[in-house]
Amino acid sequence: MATRVHESGVIQQSIDRVWDVVRPLDLSFLSTVARTELEAGASSSKVGGVRRVTYRDGTVQRLKLGELSDAEHRLTYEVIESTPPVPYLSAIHTIHLRRVTSVGHTFVEFYSDYSKDADATVLADSKFKKLDYLRNLAKASESKASKFFRQLNFAKLDRLTTDQVDAAWRLFDRDGNGVLDKTEIGDVIEGLLKRLASEQSAVIGALASMFADADEKEVKVEDVTERMFDDLGKRKAGLVRELAGKLDVNKDGKVDYAEFKLLFGAWLEEKITEGIAAALT
Repeated sequence: MATRVHESGVIQQSIDRVWDVVRPLDLSFLSTVARTELEAGASSSKVGGVRRVTYRDGTVQRLKLGELSDAEHRLTYEVIESTPPVPYLSAIHTIHLRRVTSVGHTFVEFYSDYSKDADATVLADSKFKKLDYLRNLAKASESKASKFFRQLNFAKLDRLTTDQVDAAWRLFDRDGNGVLDKTEIGDVIEGLLKRLASEQSAVIGALASMFADADEKEVKVEDVTERMFDDLGKRKAGLVRELAGKLDVNKDGKVDYAEFKLLFGAWLEEKITEGIAAALT
């Protein structure tokens, strides 16, 4: 009687994105794998095609694709040769994805049916490797924006100093009455966008430094910056309403200096972050 080892997990990415990683049966994203190569005549979607997987510990295995269903988001494979040899007669491995429809995430099942000669050590090792696969699959399936913000150290982006906040306050409190109304808040947004645009080279430099820290070598920072400015510009009217609501803590329809000083810097950083995210998607 066969013995099944089953592990599952939820990945916070769309099923299409996760399937793009799973479908080729290219295990190179695993930390234990040095490389995966298709053998001559094989293709990533050809049932019966064989992959040669070289592990970092020197193990080499040949994997044969047994089933591939785009409709069901499922594939099966088996190890047809291993050096050193595996201590069991056979095993069929299956990876199956399902949509988590309420939130747009992906439920992943990974199970293996072993021949009855597989002992407890084999089954425990299979469990560990499946959990490792799920962890690495989650990382490999991340969108560029998700990966960037997971790694991002925002300390590289200079935060507003007290003097900068004071200067912004003096600039936008045009009538000097100690409060900002919605018209003045609109001027804040307009002035910010113009100031960011006029200092685009400095913004590009700051973002380039952060992208380097996040190991995003493929990103063209100039393009991201341009799209970020474009996104912020299109949302200007909404940003005015949002900023007024965020800063007006006591909901009296106006923003005083204490409210402005407390929340303005954090709000600006949040909007820049959203702008970068929009530019990366």
